[in-house]
Amino acid sequence: MKGKQKWRLVLAAGMIFVLLNVFVATFGITKGRSMNIAEYSVIVKYKLPVTLRKLNAEYEFPLKRGEIVSFWKEGHGNIAKRVVGLPGEKISYRQGNLYIEDALVAEPYLKPNQKDQSNLPSFRLQKDEIWVMGDNRIDSYDSRRFGPLKINEIRGKIFLFHAEGGE
Repeated sequence: MKGKQKWRLVLAAGMIFVLLNVFVATFGITKGRSMNIAEYSVIVKYKLPVTLRKLNAEYEFPLKRGEIVSFWKEGHGNIAKRVVGLPGEKISYRQGNLYIEDALVAEPYLKPNQKDQSNLPSFRLQKDEIWVMGDNRIDSYDSRRFGPLKINEIRGKIFLFHAEGGE
């Protein structure tokens, strides 16, 4: 391969990497203890649904309860929290227990010593909102503090390489 061809190949590979990084997925490292993710674990932030939604506002963001999403909050930076309430659902939180449509939600990802005893009155999410909470309910900056998260605020879904640990 000639020198000029090598540079073209390197440049093309670099451009593909940047495009994938900006529009499809990025790698990151966790810090903080509001989620049951070991600090400094490697994560992948999957951004393709966000990209598709930006290209077409009618695109339905595929969200499921229990998934972890990434979003930005001024003064707090990039945050990852678990989706616990979906668009249109009635949410309430009583004595540290989450209720959707007045039914208790099983949350197997919570450890017993991470539940708080706080309460929130019932409310209904709008069609473009979700409710997010940290796994360590005692020490988490989440929807209980900043309210519902607009779907268009989501920057990506988080996939973990190592999910054990956390405090």
